[in-house]
Amino acid sequence: MLDEDYDVELFEAIKRLVNKGVLSKDTLAHAISQKVVYEGYESLTRDQRLLYDEIVAPALASQGAELETVSDVRRGPEFYPSA
Repeated sequence: MLDEDYDVELFEAIKRLVNKGVLSKDTLAHAISQKVVYEGYESLTRDQRLLYDEIVAPALASQGAELETVSDVRRGPEFYPSA
């Protein structure tokens, strides 16, 4: 059913965002987050990266997602200030 080569931790973190109502499944942000899960952040276009960086990444950070989970899909640790 699911491809064996995907970011399981990021998949679970995004699933938690959907379950909490922070991210809706039928949105472009969710579709882009799934592309990152299966193809990586580097597969995104510039516009997709902007949307991911502005919507998905902060939602992950605010929900207490592990920094390591998000570290592969964004600019660097300085992007997420400690709370």
